[in-house]
Amino acid sequence: MSRRFRRTPPRPEFRVVPLPLQDSPAISSTTGSGLGTRATSGFIWLLAQSVLTKAAGLVAQLLWTRFLLPSDLGLFTVAYAITLGVGWMQEAGTREVLVRRPKHYERRANSAFWLSVLIALGGYAFVWSLAPLLEHFYNRPQLALLVRIASLSPTLVSLTNVATAKLEIEMRFSLLARVNLAVFVSQSILTVVFAALKFGPLSFVLPLAITQVVRCAYLYSVARPPIHLKLESAKWKYLLSGIGLLIITGACNFVLWQGDNIILGRVVSPAEVGLYAFAYNLSQQMLFLLSNNINSVLLPTLSRLNLDRTRQLDVYMRAIRALAVVGILLCLLPGVLAPALLGLFFKAKWGAAAPILFVLSIGMAVRVADVTSEALLKAQGRFSVLTASSIAHAATFAIAGLLAAHYKGALGMACAVGACIALFGPLRVYVSIRPLGGHLRDVLGVFGGAFALFATSQAIPFFIAHWVFPNSHLALLVLSSVLGTLIYLALLRTLSPALWNDVLSRLKRKRSL
Repeated sequence: MSRRFRRTPPRPEFRVVPLPLQDSPAISSTTGSGLGTRATSGFIWLLAQSVLTKAAGLVAQLLWTRFLLPSDLGLFTVAYAITLGVGWMQEAGTREVLVRRPKHYERRANSAFWLSVLIALGGYAFVWSLAPLLEHFYNRPQLALLVRIASLSPTLVSLTNVATAKLEIEMRFSLLARVNLAVFVSQSILTVVFAALKFGPLSFVLPLAITQVVRCAYLYSVARPPIHLKLESAKWKYLLSGIGLLIITGACNFVLWQGDNIILGRVVSPAEVGLYAFAYNLSQQMLFLLSNNINSVLLPTLSRLNLDRTRQLDVYMRAIRALAVVGILLCLLPGVLAPALLGLFFKAKWGAAAPILFVLSIGMAVRVADVTSEALLKAQGRFSVLTASSIAHAATFAIAGLLAAHYKGALGMACAVGACIALFGPLRVYVSIRPLGGHLRDVLGVFGGAFALFATSQAIPFFIAHWVFPNSHLALLVLSSVLGTLIYLALLRTLSPALWNDVLSRLKRKRSL
């Protein structure tokens, strides 16, 4: 499934002690090394969840591709892209506004909840009425039904913002990690089951709706935000003042994350859209979970350091360096191993996605670190800067994507995606750290160092596989993933002992808890 296909169901078997409605003293007093420890602990929980999710996603994708056609995935991809066009408005930025000002959460949670309900229901009603027109525009039978079911997912996600914000403020990242893992596994299993039952494109949308209903109920039962029947609409202006720019930013992100599907759905066949979506799903599985999870840690952590710019820069740079060395390894591997992966595990009908997967993996390797700049800008309250950079990125991509898709189809679109990320990713990281005293060389060091490390670690396995075991997909897969990763870790320990020791010490500390 996808980047873009949000997965976050609950695990009701976990027993969680209800939280007090007042600000938690343990959290409010978290300063100094304690804050860093909680942030690192949260990152480790979410990293472990992401690795497990990556494995579960690959297994599920291997299974459902045996029952479904590229055209099935293509039709669903267009339908879900359309629903997220309204989904970004339903999100409305309420979570970010609440998390950034944790001391005001208790006073604004109820009004934020009812504002979210109003926006979510209004957005769903709009999508429902628009669905038949979209089916006619794309000339795709069954598209209206898929749009109406798929739009339930972003609607329910937006309704959980108030509960999620409370858990993030209290830094209960391990709980959120378990919930995210449970939703992904549940949706993957249901997708395979529906695919085996010959549900076609419905195999993708039904699991999204089912699991989001359960997730929404579970998160509210755990977080227990102070919600009552009074709307408190007079307080909406305080929320909307911070939400306005976030809505514009969300619209730009929609163009960046779903514009490729919207364009390809009109320009190429559903089968080619399916191949593109298949490659994108493989290339971004780690990015989607890792980047969203790390932002769940970074936003509340960095928000507490607004009065200490030196520490804020230090925490952010340490996080982005760790994320880059881990994320670039995991994002680039699928691209390097694309021919081997598709040749060994997937049917021939999906083999044409290999070059698309290679190009997209390079772009995801840059984006995995770039997305953290959004958390830093939001923590600083620099919403106008975030909006301006998003508008510039979205406009550039829209033009490049239209031209590339028209002349080169899905592969051209992949090139447009990668080129725009390579241009705007490092630029936005630089813009976010410059007021804190950061420099362009810091940004280039993060990306350039991790890419050089990966290229060096893969050189020996690549030559061994092609000289000793020519035309062997299995040899290339084993040597690149196992030997290449070991070389990568050895080089990291040798060339960057500070980063290695920092991550290792946090892992040991987490194990002892």
